[in-house]
Amino acid sequence: MDDINEKIPATWINPGATLLDLVVSDDDEDLADFIRELGRKHGSIIRAAIAGNIDAVKEFLDAGVDVNSKSADGRTALDYADPNTADFLKEHGAKSGAVDSLLVASMLGDAEAVKTH
Repeated sequence: MDDINEKIPATWINPGATLLDLVVSDDDEDLADFIRELGRKHGSIIRAAIAGNIDAVKEFLDAGVDVNSKSADGRTALDYADPNTADFLKEHGAKSGAVDSLLVASMLGDAEAVKTH
């Protein structure tokens, strides 16, 4: 991989993930911090939200990424975020994918959103 933030090939288990995304998904904070020091980044605003990395979420927003961009199943970064990251996302206009998708509303257990569909 020539580009330090190149995404892992789609044939791997976690398509579109960067090395940092994979390490974060294994809950190894020491290794994740080391990889960040090397300049590695998250592959998407959603993956940054999953990691609870507000600085990375901010970088995506500053670069013009839509705060409500959706994963393949219709969830947004807000749907994956921890409470602190969720508050930050909401301050920037984030909405749950449950608003637009009965599937997401059901997955998240959002009874109010389910009733609107």
